Amino acid sequence: MKHLIILLFGLGIISMTQAQPDNMWLPTFSEIFSGQTSLNLNNWKHDSDWRNMKARCVDGYGCTNYDLRAYRTINDNLDFNNNCLRLIVKEEQITKTVPYDCSNPPLAEPCDNIPAYEYPCDGLSGSASHTYQYTAPAFIFSQKAYKFGYFQIECRIPQTNNFGIGANFWMWGHKCCGVDCEGCYNEIDIFEFRNSGRNAQHNWYKANNILTVNRHYKDGCDINLGIHCPSGGTGNFDSDNYANLFGDLPPVDFSGGQFHLFAVAWTPDKVEYYMDNEITHVTYNHPSDGIPIPMIIDINVYKDRECMDPPINTVLPYYYDVNHVKVWALNVNECLNDYSNNNCNLNNYINSVYKNIYLGNCTSLSILGIDSYFFRASDSIVITDEFIFDSTGQLLLDNVSCHDQVIVNNEN
Repeated sequence: MKHLIILLFGLGIISMTQAQPDNMWLPTFSEIFSGQTSLNLNNWKHDSDWRNMKARCVDGYGCTNYDLRAYRTINDNLDFNNNCLRLIVKEEQITKTVPYDCSNPPLAEPCDNIPAYEYPCDGLSGSASHTYQYTAPAFIFSQKAYKFGYFQIECRIPQTNNFGIGANFWMWGHKCCGVDCEGCYNEIDIFEFRNSGRNAQHNWYKANNILTVNRHYKDGCDINLGIHCPSGGTGNFDSDNYANLFGDLPPVDFSGGQFHLFAVAWTPDKVEYYMDNEITHVTYNHPSDGIPIPMIIDINVYKDRECMDPPINTVLPYYYDVNHVKVWALNVNECLNDYSNNNCNLNNYINSVYKNIYLGNCTSLSILGIDSYFFRASDSIVITDEFIFDSTGQLLLDNVSCHDQVIVNNEN
């Protein structure tokens, strides 16, 4: 069956669902964990906390008063015997002397049936003996930080009874402005499995294995603290939170031990979220702004601050298995040039972002089911009424600004 399309784009371009990174995406990083016996420290590093505020209790790093439910280890909660990277949460008691910082107290939220932990704060700092009920792996940060690209993980988690435990794959970074260590904040949550309830108004979080994706951005320093913002930022914190709440998508099915692919395509124009190569959400929340950010693999264990439910009926140990993590960058070598097809011949077409694209003067070209064509341009795409394609083929038209992927050392 043939379809005739007549599309003329001035400032707007139609974007169609994109499959797993097409051949315009060029690989820039790949970590396949099969066959490994330990974490590759050339590509990853352990970290005590995602805020660098002495917030977690981690073997070899010390801890303070943020998360006193799970003691985090460097190697004891990782395993490579299943041809993947396995992160493990265990129910086991361990007693440690916990240093605390009363100048950075925990920020309590109203929680249902979760008692607050009492910290012996009689000064600015001190220490106390504390018995943890669980152990969990330390945060795993990539050694590199990125701005723009296609970021993908293949993983699985247990199917049922995961309340109070939540696997995450995300990207985050901040730079301090004066004393405000959230001055330049950039976060993309490729997925979070919250598996928890916050309060009576958020009981939907209690569904099992709900897929949640987020985009958080803060555009400068906190002017309320009187701190100078070199970027001219206002200190506003913008968030785009999307959870699979009301049947838009079913809870993710991990029955039978199956793995799933989760990814984001991040360009200066938008952030697109994918599960198993199907788009689930798009956000336009400051996609071109923000500092380069590393990838993070971790597991939440229920916390007072985020009002997560205790894992009373959760099956432990909890396993978070990761097959691979991969990164691609768009080919933008032609982004200053225009492209025009020549008498139905696309042999001269290079898989790259162009400035302008013209598709026409072609009455015999068929894009068949075995073919996929991806046309991306920064300014315009023009398709005349002479361009014919077979509906069983795949055609993607997208507006993408010219940009280079930024890769720097992770200094978070």
